[in-house]
Amino acid sequence: MKRALLVAPVLLALAAQPAAAASPGTNGPIAFEAPGHGGRIGAINADGTGGRPALIAVGPADRDAAWAPDGRRLAFMSTRDGNEEIYIADVESGAQARLTFNAAEDHDPTWSPDGTRIAFASDRDGNQEIYVVAATGGPAQRLTDTPALERQPAWSPRGVIAFASDRTGDFDLYVMDEQGGGVTRLTQEPGADIDPSWAPDGSQLAYTHGSPDGNGWDIYAIDAGGQNRRLVAGAPGSEHFPAWSPDGTRIAVALGNSSIAVLPAQGGPASVVASGTDPNWGPLPAPVGGPDLARTLTFKPVSARVLIAPATVQAPATTPGLQAQLRSEVELPVGTTIDASQGIVAIDAVTTTPEGPGNIGHAIVSGGIFTVTQGPQTGGEPTFELHPGSLGCRGARAASIPPDPGYRVRVRVRGRFRTVTGYGRAAGRGTEWLTHNRCDGTTFKVYEGVVLVRDLRRRVTVEVRAGRCYLASAQPRRDALKPARKCPRVRAPR
Repeated sequence: MKRALLVAPVLLALAAQPAAAASPGTNGPIAFEAPGHGGRIGAINADGTGGRPALIAVGPADRDAAWAPDGRRLAFMSTRDGNEEIYIADVESGAQARLTFNAAEDHDPTWSPDGTRIAFASDRDGNQEIYVVAATGGPAQRLTDTPALERQPAWSPRGVIAFASDRTGDFDLYVMDEQGGGVTRLTQEPGADIDPSWAPDGSQLAYTHGSPDGNGWDIYAIDAGGQNRRLVAGAPGSEHFPAWSPDGTRIAVALGNSSIAVLPAQGGPASVVASGTDPNWGPLPAPVGGPDLARTLTFKPVSARVLIAPATVQAPATTPGLQAQLRSEVELPVGTTIDASQGIVAIDAVTTTPEGPGNIGHAIVSGGIFTVTQGPQTGGEPTFELHPGSLGCRGARAASIPPDPGYRVRVRVRGRFRTVTGYGRAAGRGTEWLTHNRCDGTTFKVYEGVVLVRDLRRRVTVEVRAGRCYLASAQPRRDALKPARKCPRVRAPR
């Protein structure tokens, strides 16, 4: 949560919901801490339409929303694991991934201008400092190291990071470079200066200034070098958390009566648009782009219910709390896990097609829980790694276990794609086949074209044509040595 000198906001959490389209133009929705009894993040268009009071609401508390430069992702603080950690949500799909893993309290995230890093405040060294971490996860780098309290980082489009610190005995605003050097003090007026927010061109910084007696809070703006201080909002009561619009013409603020208002950046009448506090104004996302080789793929739900869990370099990657329903076409990173056991999903990836290498291939996938990988380890081919799960393979009962849609995936592809399981790997081009994990191995049944199956136990490659089935068995058996018209029956383990 924000560590400013103000009355604590009242918030809450339920379940994540998809974003609605914002109004046309540069300015996207305003994310904010919605009122409730815990902590949740809502969103609203600048004209007060399109309200989504539970955009992120897993709870117990989800706060400190910060839009990424792409307008599709939100960084935020959540206590869902019992501790304040930084998470990232893909607002289009609803997928949420945990970014920090530390027993300390991590909060107040802000994105780098290129969307690859996130700075945040943490007390992991026993004192509030500013840290930075890659947006894909990994070790955090400490940027500040003083006995003072360093809070509320705000990353400028020009690369510097503003933050609030009480290193002189009073909270003032400072800036530093991306490595934590070149620290410069920007404000020196009596009273606390907090809540920094950069203009979209990095030329100005809006912030909250508290009167020395602590009885009033107003919004001011200064130039990036600390000159030309001016009042933006100074109505009776208190104003906090300024957030500049992406086009630089307006500023959203939190009023003392727990409401969000929008006013001209040069000052003027304010219009209340929502109930809540701590606004953060995001840009409209660009249209979904095509996939990038070994980096991203495009996913689109075709029918029924498709769940996704985000790619992450740190566990847990697929906990139920991070799964979300795929509701629209989105571009997601390699490593994303798909649960299509109750639905069908279309996947586009860069691969080799009849037109040659480096083109967009298409796959229609039904059934299965699998992770999509691509890179040198897969020969550059998009690969669906079927999760083995727990089949309950014990005793004679194993032979009578009904097929579980979570362990079988059917793919129809144009271009080179692969499926991989514990006992075998299949590669096809312009074909259709079924991969089924069983208690006694994995079957590959081909419906169209030719599929090359690599039996990982026997270290042989088998050509399987349409109308045939091959069993990559866990144990030696005669009916598993060559493709047959029917898949061999399931045998109970010995």
